[in-house]
Amino acid sequence: MSTIQNNRAGGGLSMVTGWSKWRPRAARGVLLAAAFYTCATFLFTYPIPVLADRAVDNYGDPLFNTWTLAWDWHALTTRPRDLFNANILYPNPNTLAYSENQVVTALIAGPIDALTGNPILALNFVVLLSFPLTALAAYALVWHLTGSRSGALIGGFIFGFAHYRLGQLSHVQLLTSFWLPLTLLWLHRFVERPNLRDAALIGLAIGLQWWTTIYYAFYLVFAVTLFAVWALATRAVKVTRTVALGGVVAASIAAVIITPAIKPYLDIRATVGVRALTDQEGATVADYLRPQPQSLMGRALGLAGKKWEHTLFPGIVALGLAGIGAFRGNASRVDATRGRWWLWYYALLGLLAVVLSFGPTLLLTREAPPLVEGMPYAWLYRAVPPLAALRVPARMVVLLMLAVAVLAGRGIGVGGRDFQRMIGTEKRMGRSHLLFRFVSAGCLSIGIAGALVLEYLSFPAPHFDVPTGAAVPPVYRWLATQEFDGAIFELPTARTSNITDDQASIALMARQQYFSTYHMRPIAIGYSGTNAPSFADVIDYAPAAASPPGIAYLRGLGVSRIVVHRDEMAWDEWARFAESAARQPDLLHVADVGGSSVYSVAPAATSRSALRARWARWSKWWSFVLPSPASRYAYLIAQNATDSAVVNLAPGRYAVRVEWLTGDRVIGTQDFAGAMPNVVDPGQSLIPFRLNAPAGATGVSAMAAVGGEPLSVGAAPLPGASWRQVEIPFGSDLLLSYADLPGDEIFTAGDAWLVKLSWTLASSQGGQDAVSLQLVDANEQKVSQADYFFPAVGASSAGQTFIQRSILTLPRDLVPGQYRLRAIAYRQSDIAPIGEETTLATIRVRQPDKFVIQHPVSIRLADAAQLLGFDAEPSAVRSGEPLRVTLYWRRLRAMAEDYTVFVHLVRPDGSFLTQQDNPPRSGSRPTSAWADGEMVIDHYTLTIPPDAEPGIYSLAIGMYLPKTGVRLAALDANGHRFAGDSATLGTVEVAR
Repeated sequence: MSTIQNNRAGGGLSMVTGWSKWRPRAARGVLLAAAFYTCATFLFTYPIPVLADRAVDNYGDPLFNTWTLAWDWHALTTRPRDLFNANILYPNPNTLAYSENQVVTALIAGPIDALTGNPILALNFVVLLSFPLTALAAYALVWHLTGSRSGALIGGFIFGFAHYRLGQLSHVQLLTSFWLPLTLLWLHRFVERPNLRDAALIGLAIGLQWWTTIYYAFYLVFAVTLFAVWALATRAVKVTRTVALGGVVAASIAAVIITPAIKPYLDIRATVGVRALTDQEGATVADYLRPQPQSLMGRALGLAGKKWEHTLFPGIVALGLAGIGAFRGNASRVDATRGRWWLWYYALLGLLAVVLSFGPTLLLTREAPPLVEGMPYAWLYRAVPPLAALRVPARMVVLLMLAVAVLAGRGIGVGGRDFQRMIGTEKRMGRSHLLFRFVSAGCLSIGIAGALVLEYLSFPAPHFDVPTGAAVPPVYRWLATQEFDGAIFELPTARTSNITDDQASIALMARQQYFSTYHMRPIAIGYSGTNAPSFADVIDYAPAAASPPGIAYLRGLGVSRIVVHRDEMAWDEWARFAESAARQPDLLHVADVGGSSVYSVAPAATSRSALRARWARWSKWWSFVLPSPASRYAYLIAQNATDSAVVNLAPGRYAVRVEWLTGDRVIGTQDFAGAMPNVVDPGQSLIPFRLNAPAGATGVSAMAAVGGEPLSVGAAPLPGASWRQVEIPFGSDLLLSYADLPGDEIFTAGDAWLVKLSWTLASSQGGQDAVSLQLVDANEQKVSQADYFFPAVGASSAGQTFIQRSILTLPRDLVPGQYRLRAIAYRQSDIAPIGEETTLATIRVRQPDKFVIQHPVSIRLADAAQLLGFDAEPSAVRSGEPLRVTLYWRRLRAMAEDYTVFVHLVRPDGSFLTQQDNPPRSGSRPTSAWADGEMVIDHYTLTIPPDAEPGIYSLAIGMYLPKTGVRLAALDANGHRFAGDSATLGTVEVAR
């Protein structure tokens, strides 16, 4: 199958093998390999192949990748110029560049999506296809290098089905690795016989790899660079005119293909910065000993890893074969002619891949102290700035597995020849022994392949059902049919902007992002590899979405529709939104579609030019105020007279210099610098700077700039009435200088309150501090809380100002009355308090005019009280789980005595399954204290016994005097009295 040709013109060797020269026998080998890899794919990924239209590996990255592929295809077929302006994280530009673009993969998946209307099927199609494609690409490389079909088969299997790849089922971008072996195949062909065709293929592969997986594009450039250096150093190729021209052709083609994608990524880098060296997630030594979690061998031996990303075990059989391939001498005419330079290249490639995969620090485990700091990756990170775009150096294991696959393939080839020599050759043995030789060789090959399969086999693949087609919530298809401008904001949303370890928030956002493929309208939030500057603010303002601060912010983002998924929220959460929305003239209920409610956000009442203010430079909004030499503060002030927040998508930094004068002579200076806030809310925004005038100062001057643009000085008024100078120290590190607090405003329960505070760091230690804002009732019980964590700062940050913007949500069940806002500072490391608790404000709270009740009823308890409705969650509760019941009471007359409420879950035979008896609101709101017109919202939790029989149970309530046990008469809406004065509210299903 192989011949060696001397290429005198190029000064190298050219090998024309069965792969390079297509023959029927070669075709049969490829088809058999493809069949083998296809069967292995079905086995190793089962049951995904039979659930491909409705299941994914998990609810995070697979749904994100589904969205990516669907968006790519949508953009390429409708408006290609907007490819990178994806529909997530609106209105940020280039949002596709926050992660892998995967355009090449989308060109494979897109037709499947277009034909079936099922993006999940399209994703799984490329996931499954990636295994045989990647294995066949490695098969081609190994066959070219060894001329051994069995070696190629094993090498392809190792590269295509290693533990690392099976641990990446959720990352289709890391499964599409076929460009790596194909590029090296064309490199070998180019070295053996330099020609422009192979050079062009090399450039094409590098370029397409960038549009497939940027991680692997960097790794491929590394492998190609190492190949070129090694080939020249070992004189495997000489620098001829053809070789030089080929290099230019390859580089030019790659550059032409890659260039359109560079600017979006550079723009994102300029906006969000780069990942620090300490943020790089390298492998550990233990990772290389862990099979992936579903590995049969790993589970049997108790070695399987727990995290899919950290399962890098190459395999004992694969390493053994690679060792034979690397260290066995020239065992064939191919080896003797070509030399061993390429063997050492793959050995070096694998070694460097392992060393670099550890990242900047060598760790035995992630919990253990470092073994070595300052690993070679740290030098490479500093020498090659684009590497900062990558997050997980551990993924360089792909180059190790490619090297192992090539060397193992050679190991099969030379091992097979050694085995044949051991049992005899055709010339030395009669024809009667040929069958024995054939069977022996076949058994050896099957045994090795079987050992590899057993070592790599994982079963079953993780899988989770995803709604597709008619099962998709109907609101998403409904949105596609509506005519409106602007973006969509969905509730519920992520609970925190730090979602790295919040799997519930990741799953929620990924599902919403996937569902957006059914309408492709812009959405205000999104899940990607990097957070947009607006991401944290969107999460912070989300609880206020139905209150003026949140509406103003969403309007500033360009949101015109709020979609509230009632069926994904606790009833109390939905009711709070609905009650607050009913009080806002700028929110209009548009429709209820399935389990979702849609609201429109009224456009700003100001001019359209003001609505575009979010794109304006900060210097158009901010002014610097320096009142007088005797003043203790100078200010950056912004006045926003619109009803829309101003949202800056690329926040800059401010720089202020104050010069103290005696006559015309400067006797001292003060410098201030920091980050500008991302948001200018309606009204006045303030950044104060505490001044320290030196003795003898008679004058003062100042210069201020934002984003490098100078600001006018003294052109704005002093802080308005809502901003108050408070000068409250917290220990020796923190000073609360100014606070934006309400005056006599009355809040409604369920509202969201935006509190803005200005803090000055008295020392660099303040960067380790945090502040807790707590709203407490008359009994000092917390009813709402928001914590602010100062960012880490350096020693030069003493005197720096930080603006705290916190949203306090007022529970909808607050009792009318006064509440106190207190501030407590504490050390982040040990939660130790700093300074004294301080009261910032006292507010008054009233109840909403209308309440949203899940189950309205009308039940009277004698002439004393009326039950207006109840909430019960969940509607179907499992044994051992809690059933939460909320009762809505009003008094009919003043009650001199304090009654106890009972809530019973009753079996069909009348006996109690579970119960809870309490004074209203656990005694904090006794019936004797109920006010006229007050709605008393009363909460109970019934714990279902673990051994409860499945069935339908009745929910019953009533009141009694605890000292006598006498119940109040319970009457329905028609005046009929309930038996035993126990009012039946409805039924509850209990399941196992």
